[in-house]
Amino acid sequence: MRTSMVLMATLAVLVAAATGAADARDRTAERGPPAGGGAPSVVTSGMALVFASFDRDGDYATTRAEFEAGVARETAAAFGANAALSPIGFEAWAARALGGPALGPFRFAFDANVDGQITKAEFASAFEAAFRKYDKVGDGRITRAEMVEPAPRMGPDGRGGPGRMRGGPPGGGPGDGPPGGPPGGPGVS
Repeated sequence: MRTSMVLMATLAVLVAAATGAADARDRTAERGPPAGGGAPSVVTSGMALVFASFDRDGDYATTRAEFEAGVARETAAAFGANAALSPIGFEAWAARALGGPALGPFRFAFDANVDGQITKAEFASAFEAAFRKYDKVGDGRITRAEMVEPAPRMGPDGRGGPGRMRGGPPGGGPGDGPPGGPPGGPGVS
């Protein structure tokens, strides 16, 4: 009887340990690799996703011709019969085409004269500027590799990154600088 209880207790400990290790692996997979290790992270914008959708021949690149046809389709989808897009109209298009209005590019990248209305010419101009940005080698086509950028590196606390000094709020401002204030201590300039 005593041997059975010891075996059951041992089995329970082993099962608990295995379950805990599996849970830890699952949590690690959700967070991704630790900072400074693992595969490099990349990011892309909503505009790059739209450009990828312009690729009609499936060669993983968007040519100038595919781009122009795609911009014509997006213009028709966004504007319909309207001559201009209101902020609400732009947000509705961005939600569908860019994956959400908070992913960028933002409305002011399209509203060149900041009058609250986006014309078809402004819309096309914003697309053209983005095409030039992504066409890093200048060959008139955008590959998937040109549409991604390295993700910003994060500090050990999950905020900031290279160049952000400890002690200040994210993005700078009051308190930006070394811990304890300026050299010489608080109140010394």
